[in-house]
Amino acid sequence: MKLDLVTIENYRAIDYLALPLDPSLTVLHGDNAHGKTSVLSAIAVGLGNIPTLLPEVSGIRFLKTDRRGFLPPRVALWATNGIAWETRTNAPEAASDQPTLFSENPQPEIIDRRALKRAMDAIVSADREGAEPLTLPIVAFYDANRAVFDSPQRRSGFKSEFSRYAGLEGALSVRTNFREFFEWFYAQENEELREQKARRDFDFRLKDLSAVRTALAGMVQGVSDPRIQTSPLRFVVSVESDGKTATLALDQLSGGVRIMLALAGRSRTANGAGQLAPRQSP
Repeated sequence: MKLDLVTIENYRAIDYLALPLDPSLTVLHGDNAHGKTSVLSAIAVGLGNIPTLLPEVSGIRFLKTDRRGFLPPRVALWATNGIAWETRTNAPEAASDQPTLFSENPQPEIIDRRALKRAMDAIVSADREGAEPLTLPIVAFYDANRAVFDSPQRRSGFKSEFSRYAGLEGALSVRTNFREFFEWFYAQENEELREQKARRDFDFRLKDLSAVRTALAGMVQGVSDPRIQTSPLRFVVSVESDGKTATLALDQLSGGVRIMLALAGRSRTANGAGQLAPRQSP
């Protein structure tokens, strides 16, 4: 799912804005205090409807401080696949069966607020029926305050089963739930090791774990071999610099690198990763 257009009304310093988005990449640039963060935050609120339509995942809504004057803030998003939805105060998405327009501002088309819910319901239904998993949309918002991660200090209480929707939990909030990803990665490594021993093949790799390893290593130049060490318990990567390779824990990396690695970890939602792969015979 790629966004094609965002319209924002009565949000922070924005009176009204219709912003087309490039299907490949859109870069916002400008001086400080010109609204770049407000645009991104508004888009994040609009995307916050997606997680709320999935089981046991929360999204985000407008804050009281987002209101511009006495008028209610509104954000509408149009995706390239034709789905469009609106977020506005005191009106949770898909709560109404009626299409809606923004107030007096011209809109490119009528918004069918039920379309997004239908798309998410189709994903959930396919999962419940055991059909081929449909691709989940990846949504994430990383601002300057997101370089804080809660890594577990001990293995007690680690989960062994994970919903693939968990990759969207906290994706739009200020703090990322790195523990969930840590537990998933740890469980996948253990499952991979068990399969290697059962197959007597130490070159065997779990598909989902390999995909995440590749994403993590590909996001930051010089970073490779993401893994979990147990003494002490920590998530580490190999970092190459000036011809030398060092093993560094997550909290030893810069905030920017940690944010990029956390974003890459969300890629597991695109492949349906989350549930441990079933045991297979050698």
